[in-house]
Amino acid sequence: MNFSVAKVVICGSFRRDLTSLRQQYRELIETNCQVLSPRSIEFDDGSFVRSRGEQALNIRTIQDNHLASLHDADFVWLHCPEGYVGTSGAFEIGFAYAHGIPVYSTTAPNDAMLSEYVTTCPSVYKAKQLALDQE
Repeated sequence: MNFSVAKVVICGSFRRDLTSLRQQYRELIETNCQVLSPRSIEFDDGSFVRSRGEQALNIRTIQDNHLASLHDADFVWLHCPEGYVGTSGAFEIGFAYAHGIPVYSTTAPNDAMLSEYVTTCPSVYKAKQLALDQE
């Protein structure tokens, strides 16, 4: 069993299947992953997803902080319920690829091109193993 800490950023659709997102977040923590972003999955109801501590920040600042965290991550966990990836998620997949950061998900994106940049795996634990083995 690998007890090493892995740094991870969660990307994808935070408005869809929040129950599954919460479960994946818990699994990452239980698997000894440090979730760099988002720091919380308690979101407001605005048009752009903000954690409770981000209310005073503008969209660009929130996204820049997320990308800075992504740059420091060992891997990205993509939350794409039923294969859905929105514009922000697609942007983040591209950013991760450009910086050599692997992207994992239990579900492949519906978009054929995006699915080429995401490795599907059965669990967050397996994703962590794969990411740490690449180092």
